[in-house]
Amino acid sequence: MCLSLHRLNLQLQSAFRLRDNVISLKGECEALMGADNDLDRLYRLIARHRESCALCKLDMALLDISLHRD
Repeated sequence: MCLSLHRLNLQLQSAFRLRDNVISLKGECEALMGADNDLDRLYRLIARHRESCALCKLDMALLDISLHRD
């Protein structure tokens, strides 16, 4: 995994924790919507990164090859 994708993964985990905290504390709808918007934004960033990063493309290709071998 490339370092940029790892960093985005850490941000995604943090966003999930924030959303879970808002849900567990029965937070306001605005706070929950903000947390969901952050998750959507991070998903788009990760997808865009995977499309443009040569290392991520290589990792995905190698994974696809290994899956077809089994």
